[in-house]
Amino acid sequence: MVGQSTAFQPTLFDGLERGYQPSPHAESKQLTAWSSSSVVSRETTIPLGMSNWRVPVHYVDTSLVFSEASEEEVNSQASYVCSLSCKAFDIIRGHFPLQSLQGQLTPVCLERLGVFAQILSSAPIGVLKQPDASLSYPPVVPTKVELYVLNACTMEALVFLVVMGQSYQANLRLELWGTRWLCTLLDLG
Repeated sequence: MVGQSTAFQPTLFDGLERGYQPSPHAESKQLTAWSSSSVVSRETTIPLGMSNWRVPVHYVDTSLVFSEASEEEVNSQASYVCSLSCKAFDIIRGHFPLQSLQGQLTPVCLERLGVFAQILSSAPIGVLKQPDASLSYPPVVPTKVELYVLNACTMEALVFLVVMGQSYQANLRLELWGTRWLCTLLDLG
């Protein structure tokens, strides 16, 4: 594909059996692969919790709205969508209450997430049943983030997640409401 690097970009689980550890000090770089003057693309990484792991982030500004977005701003948005995605996944598997995302999702989006959680409540995903019938919730691990700025008030994101070795994806649409980004669409699968 045009604009994508062919260099190997390790993810969280690449090479674990070989003892591979990505550098905790991986540097970001500005890409110039897009020749079009109407698109800005940037590759960076964000830290994964308190670990040395880094999550790769691909940022694309298709309308040059935030063409001068700093690495700090890109990383902040990537961290925000990772947090939303992981919390939403924890909600649908019954680990957190629906209200933990109140104010970050529109009321309609929050209601739909609640319905999805109810549908999955009879057969939760990403949950371990212990011998004493209690449940444990292994961590939701983001492995890659893609951010796409569509216009000054709209951004879409893809967050690739892994739970218990299973891959999932969160698709989000964020809209600027006043001074904050609010999730208006959230699709988990």
